[in-house]
Amino acid sequence: MRAVLARDLPALAVAIHGTAPAMIAWLRGHLGETCLISLDNDLLDPAALERDVGEGRDVADVLARETPCCPNILHTSNTSAARAMAGTLGEAGWLLCRVMPHDDVAWVDEDWARQVRRYLLDGKAGAK
Repeated sequence: MRAVLARDLPALAVAIHGTAPAMIAWLRGHLGETCLISLDNDLLDPAALERDVGEGRDVADVLARETPCCPNILHTSNTSAARAMAGTLGEAGWLLCRVMPHDDVAWVDEDWARQVRRYLLDGKAGAK
């Protein structure tokens, strides 16, 4: 994802978090300047100091209590978690879509990058 964003949208500042607690903490100070959120559910960060890395659903629960300010891309292969996150965020009024991972990481450069560009070009997300 970093490589795709650096190639396609080099002017955007990118923040990537491997744990739900780290992302939640970051969002508390930066949500107002965020132009797009991309969420996986099943997080794995072997370098994380925390034993509990959380889930994307934890982040969705926090976002649902905030005023929607940017689109979300749900990119998890965990179908039940994707449905739960979509329900939580959708009910709270967040714009969202789902991108299904496939072919190892080929989906990032294909489907995910296409959706990122679509949101930016449609004006639903903007560089802040």
